Amino acid sequence: MFDFDLPELDLGSRRRQAEWVSVDSSRPCQKLQKQRRRHRQREKKAAQAAATAAAVAGQQPNSCAAAAAAAAAQPLSAATVTPAQAKHNKKFRDSSVVCLSTEIENGNVEYKYCLSGCISNPNRRHQLVTQMKYRLSEGGGECFYYIGVEDDGYPRGLDSKELSASSGIIASMAASLAATARLVEYVRGGFGRRAALVHIKANAEEGMSATDLRVAVAGSMDSGKSTLVAVLTHGSDGRPLLDNCRGSARMAVFRHKHEIESGRTSSISQQVLGYDAEGRVLNYVGVSPPTPADITAAASRMLTFIDMGGHEKYLKTTLYGMTCTLPDYVLLCIDALCGVTRITREHLAVAVALEVPTALVITKADAVDARQLQSLLQQLRQLMAPLLGNPRQQQHALPTGQASLPGGGGTLPPEAAAAGLAGTGAPGPAAADGPDGVPLILTEPHAVRLADGLSELHSCTAAGAASFRQVTFPVFTVSCVTGAGLSLLHAFLSRLQPVSTNRSSRQCGAATVRTAVDNAAGSSADGTAAAEPPMPAAAS
Repeated sequence: MFDFDLPELDLGSRRRQAEWVSVDSSRPCQKLQKQRRRHRQREKKAAQAAATAAAVAGQQPNSCAAAAAAAAAQPLSAATVTPAQAKHNKKFRDSSVVCLSTEIENGNVEYKYCLSGCISNPNRRHQLVTQMKYRLSEGGGECFYYIGVEDDGYPRGLDSKELSASSGIIASMAASLAATARLVEYVRGGFGRRAALVHIKANAEEGMSATDLRVAVAGSMDSGKSTLVAVLTHGSDGRPLLDNCRGSARMAVFRHKHEIESGRTSSISQQVLGYDAEGRVLNYVGVSPPTPADITAAASRMLTFIDMGGHEKYLKTTLYGMTCTLPDYVLLCIDALCGVTRITREHLAVAVALEVPTALVITKADAVDARQLQSLLQQLRQLMAPLLGNPRQQQHALPTGQASLPGGGGTLPPEAAAAGLAGTGAPGPAAADGPDGVPLILTEPHAVRLADGLSELHSCTAAGAASFRQVTFPVFTVSCVTGAGLSLLHAFLSRLQPVSTNRSSRQCGAATVRTAVDNAAGSSADGTAAAEPPMPAAAS
């Protein structure tokens, strides 16, 4: 039936017999051994040539002997090279000059060959200034720069034009760090050129004259506290670091991994904001963000933001931040989408009870329209209504003898209602029941005027004192995404003054300086670290 044999037909059901192939594995190993042998022979010949050149050159007085011998072994001898040839070809060295020791990373001595081409590159200039700052810190306020010297200590030297330009750049960098550059001497370089030794010394500081303020940032969760602090304190090229609507800005102030994962602040984070004498923000100066030490050294007004958690389970930590850190002012953040919540009322009640001047900041203003914003302002004025009148009248109006916030958010003690409320704001131009007690800031002059008024606080008096001034709660609307309203808030913060000394001396004592200790840790009997609860520490 079929014209071929079925058993010889391979239909894939049977595996073919394996075919083994022999491979000689000794050849690659032998080839690798030969390569290694040749490499060792080349290294040995190079070492012998270097030793022979060193013997011919004789004893050298420094570490440049090998380099000079290598240069002498070139086809063109260094003794016959012209200065023009040596300038364009760095392999030639003058063996008659005295070399310095090799540059080390630590210490206050720096070698620079030529800096004339670095003035047009801002990133390179920033790196050089940072390096000079490090050398000043290593030398306790002074350092030495060798210009025209390579890193291995060879004084190649520069011509007069390049040396003058490099010295000018060194002097300008020193001036930016409040230091003075002085030419010490010229050093003989190779082929008739010269190097220079410059002494840089930081100017003596007359003492800290900056005004230091502590501002607590409170509010409910998801109200944008950490994002606001990050935008106010981080930036570059004169612009703030705006958010991307997904919480990118707040990553700069979070301290723990679980905060980054959940997006909620659980601890107390402190960020520094500095202003110069003209009110400009120092945190936005430069290509890269400045360090707190840079801001403190150049600022005439310092603000320390105390960022606290807004979730209810972190309420004890928030109370610790508002009491033990002794804030001078409070920024109460209100979400424009969620409005006033119970946590908002509780934080406001604590600020009022502690007699801390308070300003209201409506965040996420770009997410609502004018009608929703007006409704939120009306809600805030209703919330502040019991705090804008005479505290004595408000106390008599309540049968319990206590002033409470609308909505059942908190209850104030009688002493806070009688005398403490006068310390939470500044005098207002309108009547107590008018809307000017909660003004919306729209211009910078208005913000400056309210900041000056908010800084003029009453001296603390006993409960039932006859003196009374109307309180004011300024309202700012900001957007950390578009940057709207940030200039008004900066104008307000840059004009704030410290709280009166009466409050500080009553709480701290006239001869005591208080500082807050965030965390304390000790070692247990078995040698492991044992965390202790944070507690305030006082130091005379």
